[in-house]
Amino acid sequence: MKFPDFLRHVGSRTELITAALVLAVLVLAPAMVGGRYFPTICISILFFFILGALFDFMLGFLRIVNFGISGFLCAGAYASALSVTLLHVSPWVGLLIGGMASMLLGLITGALTLRLRGVYVGLTTLFVMETLRFTVSNAREVTRGASGLSVPPFQPLFDITFARSQPLH
Repeated sequence: MKFPDFLRHVGSRTELITAALVLAVLVLAPAMVGGRYFPTICISILFFFILGALFDFMLGFLRIVNFGISGFLCAGAYASALSVTLLHVSPWVGLLIGGMASMLLGLITGALTLRLRGVYVGLTTLFVMETLRFTVSNAREVTRGASGLSVPPFQPLFDITFARSQPLH
């Protein structure tokens, strides 16, 4: 069996088959185990994998140290939750609003740090993240501080329900 040209750099046939089997197990495992604990752990692993890949891209490829990644995540999450609780929009629309808020903060921070190099980029993004964290923590009337916000459940989408049950802890 001959592999397509774009797969030639992947590695040997054994590595490719092993990767396909691991991927199949990871996709099928949450459905076979059942319950909420295992899928929640898998989502957390995926989330941290994405953050690690982003940090690797920023540091390894662009040679930029960015400590503000969690600040951009915070901006999107709070914009989404606040739009749902205060503006009473659908949580699905809230996700779009959160993404746009995170993008806007990223564009502003990028414009500020465009000409900076080295540790100054990291310090500036750390400053943006800490400013946002401090603002959210101290705006207790709006954000409930460190307690966080409670967002209503998502409406079903394509007959997939997103119902909440008991907490995992």
